[in-house]
Amino acid sequence: MNLAPHAGSCPVCENGLLRFQQCENCYAVSLICDECESSWSDVVAISNNLSTPPDGSYPYCVRCQANSNWIYLNPLGIEQAGLTPFIRGESR
Repeated sequence: MNLAPHAGSCPVCENGLLRFQQCENCYAVSLICDECESSWSDVVAISNNLSTPPDGSYPYCVRCQANSNWIYLNPLGIEQAGLTPFIRGESR
């Protein structure tokens, strides 16, 4: 089984991991908790300050205002988005 990158633990529920996901409609990258589904459209802000409140929740995309299908990004997709420095680990 492949390991999926994450940006650390969710500061809202403290149980989930923040996964890099891309909106299928507008291609914006957000961090979405794999447990409580809170989302952050500003990856840099939440990575630098875990007290940053979520600005949405799955499946809503803050950028394009759509209920979207989301694509989990692999390490290459995260690299292409310029977000590799924000990977904190990998897990299933």
